[in-house]
Amino acid sequence: MNNIPEKYASQYNVHDFLKDKSPEEIKNYCQAKSSPAALAMFNVGYDYNVAQIWRVANCLGFKEIYHIQAEGKRADKRGCVGAQNYTDCIHCYNEGQFFNAIKDKYIPIAVENNISFPSYNMYGVVPPHNAVFIFGAENQGLSDSVLSKCEKIITIPSFGAIRSLNVGCTAAIVSAWYRGFYK
Repeated sequence: MNNIPEKYASQYNVHDFLKDKSPEEIKNYCQAKSSPAALAMFNVGYDYNVAQIWRVANCLGFKEIYHIQAEGKRADKRGCVGAQNYTDCIHCYNEGQFFNAIKDKYIPIAVENNISFPSYNMYGVVPPHNAVFIFGAENQGLSDSVLSKCEKIITIPSFGAIRSLNVGCTAAIVSAWYRGFYK
């Protein structure tokens, strides 16, 4: 943390050109540079996965994240390494509240595997610019109700014996893929 003013010492994980900026200035920078897309998590426990998705959203320039879960627990933000200061997280307590919040703002795209719904290999799809990519908990995935409300369901192709990825890893792959279209 050399050459960082003491009042900004908590911002050690930002790019060098942002280290002398206030948290508000950094947040404004992030919002100005962000894509019009978002990430959303259904029933992903407030643990490392939530922090990892929050960090991915900030690092890859997503406008905001949504966390949809009935319980009102707080995240262990240590894994965010500061992303929580610069990228907003909107908490929704149910599916209806979430879909009302994104109406006329985002196009919902589910990211899921091993389902009976028609889905598309993500590498054969061009994502909408204002997508909200929706991820489910690793053990239960997304409900049929959520899947039926999505414009499209995409999957990450797998080539090994394991059928799925960690939800945080999945969010990172999908986010980087999206940014390949919209730099």
